[in-house]
Amino acid sequence: MNRYLENIYAFAPHLLQNLGITLFDFLSYSKRHGGRYRFWKDYYGSARQKPLVELQKMQNELLREFLAYAVENSSFYANHYRGIDLSKIQSVNDLQLLPVIDKKTILTNIDDFLTIPKNKAIHVVTGGTTGNSMGVFFTFEDIQKRWATLDSFREQFGYRFGEKTAWFSGKNLLTERDIRKNRYRKDDYLYNIRYYSTFHINESTARFYLEDLNHFRPRHLVGFPYCIFELARMAKAKNIKIEFQPVTIFSTAEALNPEHAKVMEEVFNCKVIDQYASSEGAPFINQCPHGNMHYELLSGVIEVVDENLNPADEGEILVTSFTTHGTPLIRYRIGDRVKLSNKKCDCPNCNPVVENLSGRNMDYVYSKERGKIFLPNISNTVKYARGVLAFQAIQKEVDCIIVKIVKDPGIYTEEDESLILDEWRYRMGDKCGIDFEYVNDIPKEKSGKFLMIKNEIKHLID
Repeated sequence: MNRYLENIYAFAPHLLQNLGITLFDFLSYSKRHGGRYRFWKDYYGSARQKPLVELQKMQNELLREFLAYAVENSSFYANHYRGIDLSKIQSVNDLQLLPVIDKKTILTNIDDFLTIPKNKAIHVVTGGTTGNSMGVFFTFEDIQKRWATLDSFREQFGYRFGEKTAWFSGKNLLTERDIRKNRYRKDDYLYNIRYYSTFHINESTARFYLEDLNHFRPRHLVGFPYCIFELARMAKAKNIKIEFQPVTIFSTAEALNPEHAKVMEEVFNCKVIDQYASSEGAPFINQCPHGNMHYELLSGVIEVVDENLNPADEGEILVTSFTTHGTPLIRYRIGDRVKLSNKKCDCPNCNPVVENLSGRNMDYVYSKERGKIFLPNISNTVKYARGVLAFQAIQKEVDCIIVKIVKDPGIYTEEDESLILDEWRYRMGDKCGIDFEYVNDIPKEKSGKFLMIKNEIKHLID
């Protein structure tokens, strides 16, 4: 939604806002579920039953096709791989012959990465959980493949698109009028999706969320797991009964804490299912009905490397995604870490098992007005601004946030600062001080990781 439409939306009545969301979703899902979506859903669903050796052979074929496509259609890769004999890249094991790319490389070369005109692509702006927001472009078939993978995965757990779903993600859909009325949701009438604000969950509002959930009676809950956990925890603490029986809770965007999952399962009386991907298009790691996480080979390549970028069983991951034809990702440092496993799962899915996945953490800042504001919602504060190369939020006092920004002086303007400030105000309220500090660099931690959020008052809150 662009800024002009957002202004219209803000002044529209609640019913018209819901109709606007319904129309927006209809147009979006027409693209997501159009074209060859049904073919790809059957393809990915049946592929999980194939033997591992066959899946690896298919993955290597897809890799060769994807590399050829990228070099032929992306001027960045044509130049980046100049002098490299690509005929030597016959399998996943040969990828070490190619250089690694990172977010800064994409940010500064996005037009050269593109393989299709922007007006014929789907533009996705990532939140940037490693400190910089990034816009990438997908072909229509890329998007159809990704939704086909997700839907075929979810259907294993009883999910059917169009059933009542409560969605908890970082969408800025509420107005001050909604907040005054303690109405923390908006509706898609066509696809039975109720979008709940994840910006306003706290001790004083939890009752209204839980009452509304009891009234809506969704079959599935999807979204940021910590937000759903917070509601479950408060329902338990306040002795508020859940009066409906959901089929599943699907965790997205954050790392799922096993202890939080136990609380959610106890309160909502259903299973919590985990899944990993990324807005920029990483390959999928999906949970199976036996509880194991499987790396979906046909969605791309996940290389696990140590600090020297050498192959390892546990470490940082480099992703090559077969569903990023618009902005190809090849050996891309996404910032997450995994630990591989030699375990063989008893389920029919023959894709490799991932023992542990980390990187999407539970960091937050705190507002007296709004409560805890978690990483995915903080990462979206720069979504509409241009020229932000990296940023970090530091909280040393309850009533003040310091936002360090590495800016591109040729692009970033006062208007961009104003847009970022508006996003922070939406999340933190009017009483919290928000100070911008412009720096040339944001140093990493001793662990080598970048922290978007540094909260030094957790001991006062938790």
